Amino acid sequence: MILVRELILCGCFLSSVIYSEYSVKMPPNLETIHGSCILIPCSFTTKESDVTSPATGVWRKGSQWFQGSVDVFNSSKSQNKLQGEILGDLTQRNCTSVLYGFTKDYEDKYFFRLESNVKVTFTEYVSIKVNDVLPKPHLTLPQSIQECVLVSMTCTISSQALCPQDPPTLTWSPQLNHSREILRTKEDGTLEVISVLSFMPSCSDDGLNVSCVVTHHQGVTPVRETALLTVHYGPKNLSVSLNTSQFEIGSPITLSCLGVSKPPIDNYRWFRNTSGYLEEMDWTSQNFTFNVTRSGTVVYHCEGRNSVGATNSSGLELEMPASAHLKPGWWLLIAGAGFILCLLVVVLCHRHKNPQSQQPCRRELDLKGRVVDPDIYINVTEETLRKAAGISEPHDSVYCNQFQANKNDFLSQTDNAIYANH
Repeated sequence: MILVRELILCGCFLSSVIYSEYSVKMPPNLETIHGSCILIPCSFTTKESDVTSPATGVWRKGSQWFQGSVDVFNSSKSQNKLQGEILGDLTQRNCTSVLYGFTKDYEDKYFFRLESNVKVTFTEYVSIKVNDVLPKPHLTLPQSIQECVLVSMTCTISSQALCPQDPPTLTWSPQLNHSREILRTKEDGTLEVISVLSFMPSCSDDGLNVSCVVTHHQGVTPVRETALLTVHYGPKNLSVSLNTSQFEIGSPITLSCLGVSKPPIDNYRWFRNTSGYLEEMDWTSQNFTFNVTRSGTVVYHCEGRNSVGATNSSGLELEMPASAHLKPGWWLLIAGAGFILCLLVVVLCHRHKNPQSQQPCRRELDLKGRVVDPDIYINVTEETLRKAAGISEPHDSVYCNQFQANKNDFLSQTDNAIYANH
């Protein structure tokens, strides 16, 4: 009994020594889609003399041992339970393989067996799971998206389910621009599919939902991942608005600088153009109230600025003629005064142009008892006055519109003369 026990212990020790020289490296878990293929990254360690060409690779399902296991693929056979191939070079200790048509029935543990100068089944294994759904993609967006600055978005499937011979397809919705697809091998030997979408965003893309859609020819339901775009842009569509349509000198009005931007406008500047002279106002807020203090035409415009840029608004022209500044009651007063003034001018002009309509200032008798009408002089000249002064029979005379100097010259020659409008 003691001898048998020692032989058993010795055999176990030798076995552990032998297998310690043989090991395989592969992912502990892999996934695939029902009906698709699966890539198994694989490399092993043996004595250098143990592997020569030709060498055979076998994938055993269920167990390391012959009992309770099934060899699903043998690279030396043309007929296997699963079609596949050894992609790596076994003489270089690379056992990377691909198995096709993987279904739910083959979901299990898998061991790799090397058959060359030495035949050994490695103790390490990979657990393969078969999914009915596609892996969910992962979207990556830049931290900041700015209008008119080229931006790239990535959609990645980083899963053990990928197979280079039968990869899923990544598409963008909406298709903002052309995209390119990259199949990349990671450090652990598994694959990832990356789709890169590069485009030039505009302000209209702000708030747009962009989706990356994963599809597969096996008829599996497509899977999508959606991201909301936030696009920053400078002030746009700036304009100046007025809070009233009627105003006068001394009345308050409010101007507002209106526009859209993202982020919001955080700095305002105001300008006034009077007869071609541009003046920057001391205003820094979006809304500004002031009293109208001048007439004429004035054009106001504003500038809005945020972290992206600055934009000028269109101009708002305010025209205030002097007549527009009078209140309605003053119109009646001005019109009435003008009418009266015009009437007086007409009357005076009519009287001056029609001297025949003037009547003698008075009637009297001369020394012989005859009625003598006094002389009436209207707008007379100096010569006429001299002639009038030589009348042999003096009588009253009336002088209208005559200078005072002329009156003094002829006082000695006329009697009872009356001078009007001196």
